[in-house]
Amino acid sequence: MIINLTGTSLLSNKLQIDFRLSGSYPEGFINCLDQELYHKISSDARKDYSALVPLLSPAKEECLTNYLMIPQSTSDLPSISAETKTLSLIISENDLKPREHDLFFLASNTVECRACANVLKTFYETRFNIVQVIVIDTLISDASQFEQGLRDLVNKVVELASVSQNNTEVFINATAGYKPESGYAALCGLLLGTKVYYGHEQFNKIVELPALPVGVDFNLIHLHASKIVLLIEAGISSAYDDLPRALKDLFKGDGAKYYLTEVGSIFWSQYLSSLSEYGITGSKWLLTDRIKNESLREKIVKYIKAWDHIWVGMQVPQMVDHTQSHCQNLLNLGDQLFSQLPDDFLSEEETYLLLAAIWLHDIGHSEPVLIDESGTTKWLSLSDIRKMHPQLAYQRIKYNYDYFGFEEFDNEAELIALLCKYHNTKTDIEDKELTGGFSFMEKPIRLKLLVGLLRLLDVSDNGIQRIGGEDYRRFREKVTESEIRKFSILRDKNLEGSFAFKIFDDEIEFREKQKQHFLGHAAVERTTLKVKTNNGKYQIELIFYPVRFEGYLEGTALTKIKNIIGLDKLNNAEDILKVESGKYIIENIRAVEAS
Repeated sequence: MIINLTGTSLLSNKLQIDFRLSGSYPEGFINCLDQELYHKISSDARKDYSALVPLLSPAKEECLTNYLMIPQSTSDLPSISAETKTLSLIISENDLKPREHDLFFLASNTVECRACANVLKTFYETRFNIVQVIVIDTLISDASQFEQGLRDLVNKVVELASVSQNNTEVFINATAGYKPESGYAALCGLLLGTKVYYGHEQFNKIVELPALPVGVDFNLIHLHASKIVLLIEAGISSAYDDLPRALKDLFKGDGAKYYLTEVGSIFWSQYLSSLSEYGITGSKWLLTDRIKNESLREKIVKYIKAWDHIWVGMQVPQMVDHTQSHCQNLLNLGDQLFSQLPDDFLSEEETYLLLAAIWLHDIGHSEPVLIDESGTTKWLSLSDIRKMHPQLAYQRIKYNYDYFGFEEFDNEAELIALLCKYHNTKTDIEDKELTGGFSFMEKPIRLKLLVGLLRLLDVSDNGIQRIGGEDYRRFREKVTESEIRKFSILRDKNLEGSFAFKIFDDEIEFREKQKQHFLGHAAVERTTLKVKTNNGKYQIELIFYPVRFEGYLEGTALTKIKNIIGLDKLNNAEDILKVESGKYIIENIRAVEAS
């Protein structure tokens, strides 16, 4: 495919030749002008090309086309316009067979450019597979519309190139048209990795623009990822208003529904691809803006800055991610959720505690021993650490509060520790520790509500980015299989029932379970939280976007996901939220598979 920007050099070159021959512009061209306006201009202006072109009458576009439509032989083509010259060079330098390629002329919406594009089409339609003129309606000679015209031109270039990239090589001829057109078309080519050519009438050959390290800076997208997800996946149109101008330009819509533009689709798909590699979604400062109390907000920001390395000492690296990437995914999901709920659904103090618990809830995975009530320490196997990590998180905060920035294990630290302790269904929500009233900074705290929300966010973070992508899963599986074989040899050297036998047997059992857990996450591309309102009550949908992979059974995505994540977590969270959400009622929570 060749995408060819179209200018008016076909017209200007022909007029220049005709003018040199007679000293005036030919009648065939003059007849294409608005005659009333033509007779009002001076005799000098009638010899000025730039003064005559604005007088071209839209009603006489066919007249202009006929004036330009002169028989051309193949050998004449390179000399009649900038488009034909550079197009001939692109074909020859790349040894192309035109009949195997499509040719598109992109034209601005002016009389002269439309006519030139249509005439060029006739020159080539018997030489190429498909030849088509595409007029960019908004690209007109009006400064007030020009910006939108450039956007639409870029979207069309990207749309054409993206469709063709799967089949044939794409070439962009960025020679003709308005100067900004060339720049933007070239940028599209660089982003898409296609060949971009530029020529000038004084060049003996065309120039292939060199590839540059042009790409997307994901920092801005990271900061607003949750809003973008709400907009394009959950259909929450109000999220558009929260985006900065630079990101709004990546969408088109009517105020009720928004879609990614073609360029926006490129950026978003590249961003999602980066997640499978890096696994970090959104900003770590998400939700902090919901805390309006300046001192409280500064406090949580200070904590978050200090918590970058709290997972050092992770005892179970064989698992899917439970460290910073997981926490930031929860922040992203939380931003999705609370953007769709009333601003006062949680108090600032409750938001503060939930934020802290999001960061600290899995730190128990770095604790290798259990300290009982008498102070006695007990060594823990990998399976023990996994099962008891909520309790171990509580233990770490209680005995190492200063490590996490707390001055003492006081009311604040204990409330956060309790949220960590009960974030998993292995712990009983009806335990006496969670009964009674709670307060923080002299404000009532609905601790069970926060536990339910934390469980909901935690269970929602299911996706392939938590395993580092499918390639990592496959490699991890091979390593795990190798470890299982080695531990099996060590186990079998010991008497069954002995301490050593139990240790090695646990190592094997733990790894077998993690293999299945990895498969569950590999079944999900990502998840989105969508809130619906029904008669003043809220319904939360946990939308899974499934991924298919080798060895995965079709049609079992949601079933497999539910079994692995434990649907009881959702049901349990739903019951808590129904009871604890106060004046705002969450009617139900359900998991659905995206269509």
